[in-house]
Amino acid sequence: MDAATAPRAAPRERPFPLLVLTGLCILSLLSVVAGWLADRVRGPVKTSASCGRSVAGDEFTNAQPLKDAQAGGCPNIEDPTTLRHVSFELASSISTWPSRQELVKLWWRPGQTRGHVWIDKKEVKAKRHGIKQQRLSGSIGEHPEIKVGTLGSVLFELVIILDLLGPKVSEDVSRFASFPKARAHAVRIARVVVEAARLDLPGVRWFVMGDDDTIFCLENVVDLLSRYDHRAQLYIGSQSESQYANLKHGYGIAFGGGGFAVSAPLAAALRASMDACIKRYPELETSDMWVGACAAELGVSVTSERGFHQMDLYGVNGFLEALPTTPPLSLHHLPANPAVFPDMDQMGAIRRLVKGMAAAPALFLQQALCFDPTRNATLSVAWGYSVKVFAGIRCVRDLVRPARTFGIMAHGFGDNPANLAMDTRTPEPWATSQCGLPFVLHVDSVSQIDGQYVESTYSRHVASNQTECAAAIARLNRVRVIAEKTFRPKPGGLSRGSMTRRLCCHSMVYQEGTGEMQLELGQCKPGQTIATPVTDLGKLQVGPRN
Repeated sequence: MDAATAPRAAPRERPFPLLVLTGLCILSLLSVVAGWLADRVRGPVKTSASCGRSVAGDEFTNAQPLKDAQAGGCPNIEDPTTLRHVSFELASSISTWPSRQELVKLWWRPGQTRGHVWIDKKEVKAKRHGIKQQRLSGSIGEHPEIKVGTLGSVLFELVIILDLLGPKVSEDVSRFASFPKARAHAVRIARVVVEAARLDLPGVRWFVMGDDDTIFCLENVVDLLSRYDHRAQLYIGSQSESQYANLKHGYGIAFGGGGFAVSAPLAAALRASMDACIKRYPELETSDMWVGACAAELGVSVTSERGFHQMDLYGVNGFLEALPTTPPLSLHHLPANPAVFPDMDQMGAIRRLVKGMAAAPALFLQQALCFDPTRNATLSVAWGYSVKVFAGIRCVRDLVRPARTFGIMAHGFGDNPANLAMDTRTPEPWATSQCGLPFVLHVDSVSQIDGQYVESTYSRHVASNQTECAAAIARLNRVRVIAEKTFRPKPGGLSRGSMTRRLCCHSMVYQEGTGEMQLELGQCKPGQTIATPVTDLGKLQVGPRN
């Protein structure tokens, strides 16, 4: 057989997809390394902590006009604070993160949210605890220049898949050897703000601290921070709802489970002084106490904002039904509580709750009251969560206080009001029969109507022991709420703002045949009060809204 007629060997199939994947992985690695080297060559991007301020951030170090400072590379401080200016730093551990990462994913926005998860051991060991599946860090904002939908984002995702990025491992705290071993974890968490500041993240104005079981409402957090001067040293947070916790840990601190915000200048100052400060207070027990003490040494006191909810409570249904009149910034300890919706597992209930938060953040869990003398009924709406229906016309002062369905978490204090750092009421003190007890409808759905209004629906199963009550109460099984969206005050200017006043009830329409009711909520009309019955709205003078 000659060469011309000899059979040729079958060509080897080239593993083209594998080659492409390998090439992309190499390119992704090179892009990350190149970006890292470029950052190191040009130095950290100037932030509000280094533009026109000392490291301590408490006074200008030069007399440059704002325009000149901006020309020199400093950020325009007149630009409103947005999500890209905020870095969320979450305290976690290899023992809790595998179960908590699903909770964080409910509010985290890949490609938009910046921040880090901080664990206590090396990642090699952490993989055995399930940390390998953690997918947040790639979009947690160390590379904000990578945009969603670009080739860069695809390459960056490959880096995540290859597990080259992961949770940050906290620095060794063995140098605090004189501290009791049990407090090492607290020291590590206290220093998260220091370690985050040392990353020199470009453009960060605020560091928001929280736990891995904290749910943040991103829009409300950004709206709040935009009303503060990020160039100043600021420490913003709230206390616990537990009187016991406040007495034990202090009223002059922000509780980290509910979250707190530290401006970049204060973070820079803590970066320089916190380790020495911690050593001066070996008697303290929690990370929040050390952060508060070290901020106090810098002359900074906590600025209280009621939207941060530590929620050291167990059985929080009554608390969620009557939150303070301010959009919630955070909710803590939900996984440690029974499911907040009936007949649902814990995570399913939290997912449903978060959907309402995403649909209308400023309205979320805000209470509105509707009074209907014709049907002798009062409705209390916790938007995005529940509608509670009472027989009779109830007193506003009672309804705006949370019903004490909860007790202090982990301390066995029950529902004694003396153990709570807030005004509460005994659950349903007016009931003389089953018909007097309020019943609750829980949220089914939320949807946008247009740019100004949002709709939510609430339903329940009618209890058999209530069928003989007043018809307007017994057969009500579905409530549709149409609410006017509200907005936060604008920084630097006057605004009607959101939730400086509760929304008023504009109408109540009940269809007895179907057992459905429709409510309309909006800004109060001139002369209208929260307690104005819907039947009296026609008597009000017509005029522009306040």
